[in-house]
Amino acid sequence: MIRTEAKKPIVLADIPDPCVIRVGGNFYMTSTTMYFTPGCPIMRSRDLVNWEIVNYVYETLDDSDHMTLSNGKNDYGRGTWASSLRMVRIFVPRPCPNPATSRSG
Repeated sequence: MIRTEAKKPIVLADIPDPCVIRVGGNFYMTSTTMYFTPGCPIMRSRDLVNWEIVNYVYETLDDSDHMTLSNGKNDYGRGTWASSLRMVRIFVPRPCPNPATSRSG
């Protein structure tokens, strides 16, 4: 259902550290996903009220026990933080640094 006015919360999800940009008639947003995968969601809206996930920056950064929360291992409190979006002639999500794996999504 498409809403016509904003009500809190805008999105019924945990979206910490949001980064929102406007590209033409669309708004795009990404946020911190910590140790969850797929990571760094790319969301789109035309009105800043109704959002849809259009893609993720990465499916997985690492298949280690720590990152897959297997065999009693975990990386809680680590992972991907504060992703950001920028428009430079074309729309490209910026890499999301991940201190747990020293890689970027």
